[in-house]
Amino acid sequence: MDRRITRIAALLGAPLLSACPKPVDADGFDGLGFETDGGTTLGTDGGTGVDRPSDDDASVTMTGAPSTADAGDPECGLGASCGEAAPVGWFGPTARARVLGDAAMPDCPAEFPDAGPTVLEGYHDPGPAICDCTCEVQEAQACLSYAYSYADATCSAFSNFQQFSADCHDFAIAGGAYFSIYQQGQPFCQQMKTTELPEVPWDASIRSCKLPDDPLPCGDDGVCMPDAPAGFEAGACIYAEGDLPCPAGPYATKHGYYSGVEDARSCSNCTCGQGTTTCTATMQVFDGANCGGNQVADAPANVCTPATGASVGLNFTGESSCPVATAPEPMGTVAPMGEFTFCCTE
Repeated sequence: MDRRITRIAALLGAPLLSACPKPVDADGFDGLGFETDGGTTLGTDGGTGVDRPSDDDASVTMTGAPSTADAGDPECGLGASCGEAAPVGWFGPTARARVLGDAAMPDCPAEFPDAGPTVLEGYHDPGPAICDCTCEVQEAQACLSYAYSYADATCSAFSNFQQFSADCHDFAIAGGAYFSIYQQGQPFCQQMKTTELPEVPWDASIRSCKLPDDPLPCGDDGVCMPDAPAGFEAGACIYAEGDLPCPAGPYATKHGYYSGVEDARSCSNCTCGQGTTTCTATMQVFDGANCGGNQVADAPANVCTPATGASVGLNFTGESSCPVATAPEPMGTVAPMGEFTFCCTE
């Protein structure tokens, strides 16, 4: 018994029937109690096929053979049909599911168990890169600050001094604080460029799933193709890489897909102009280390301020500016790549 008959029987869920005739008893009845006449099985009342019920036996009903429609394709069984195999240079046949947005991609079903390429449909140009630039002044490099500690509140008994920036410094103030700030050279401008690449929009994602490597054969070099599973598009497809015409035959409806995009978008460099700053500030005095605890004084520049503390920080009050000299410009393009041609029956 060949492989085709075995697999069709499995699809139909029917037992395999033997071609051997049933034995006939010597009394002219077969083993099931039917009378025989020259090899034809007769009913016990002389009819053929089965016993005819008597008028009194209403529980017996006649049943006929299943219709051709109920039996499905004669070679491929229920829920399948005989279709053409993929021509040379093409892959498939496949089923395909069209997935919109962020919806979950379906798994390949048992009827089409082997995954084909997952591709994209309906490319839309997202536009160029979005470029921006800001320039910031580094005040700490433009302004030089000093903290002085005195043993008394009148700043007459000098104890110590410390150069510092806007960061916090552990520096003990014994009784009086004196603070000074000076500009040194030109402020340094730091450019900060930002590049945003708009996401490429697509109409849909396409999941393709192929028949197994040894599909059930049928017809003249055909293969049995199950009906489209739930969630998959109607019809079967074959596919190949590139933009190709569909071959002659049933796979005549062309669909163009892509594997992704080639994105060469970017932004040019930006530069800053000459920065300016005004070096004015006050010195904050804290009773705890690392500028912790309570702030006990806010000492203005060049004034003796009574204070006792453990750390100091800079409260910069000056103005600064740093213009953008050269703004960044969008560069490069984005385009779809990795084209696939799917040729389908629908």
